Amino acid sequence: MARLRAIAEQLKGTAEEGVGWLVVWKTGKNWNGTAVWPDYIEQSCSLILDKEDRELIREIVEEDPQAILVNSWVHNLGVVDYKVSTMKLEQNLRWHYREGTAMAKDAL
Repeated sequence: MARLRAIAEQLKGTAEEGVGWLVVWKTGKNWNGTAVWPDYIEQSCSLILDKEDRELIREIVEEDPQAILVNSWVHNLGVVDYKVSTMKLEQNLRWHYREGTAMAKDAL
């Protein structure tokens, strides 16, 4: 069973870079995570996903409608000076998932 801490550790580098977006979802009790690199339009707070990323997110949302799509800078995942602890990232990912913020389905 994949724990959220393991997913946070796996995605930590992407979170620290601040450019990629983290997709986090659950399959049963297992946590899953991956990164995508869409274009972000700051003025409208919108994403432009390429075809492959859009299809990947669509499949993830079918598996878990509560999946989240977050960016460390946009969603304040605890990154300071390009560093974040695994525990802090795990806590912030859990909070976004539990609260239903930054739903991946909203990006489709």
